[in-house]
Amino acid sequence: MKRCRAWAGALERLILGALWEGKVSQAVWMLWGVRKQAKTSKRTDDLMGYLLRKRNGIVNYSDRSERGLWIASTRVEKWTICRSRIAVSVAG
Repeated sequence: MKRCRAWAGALERLILGALWEGKVSQAVWMLWGVRKQAKTSKRTDDLMGYLLRKRNGIVNYSDRSERGLWIASTRVEKWTICRSRIAVSVAG
């Protein structure tokens, strides 16, 4: 059982890593490769379909992060950036 969890965790990290770099096709192929081993292949199919539908909107977040660009438009990220700027200006 632990081996299966470890394998699933490693696969999840690979898929999320590919998505973080905007490699949607690579992530979908990894999912396709394990589709038969999934508890419910419908959930895997649904995820693959979602990724394929949204592929134009999935950007290379790693590249954006390295260039200092926003990787999300959430209020949490805005608050984190503002808070860090305030801390720097107070400390400086």
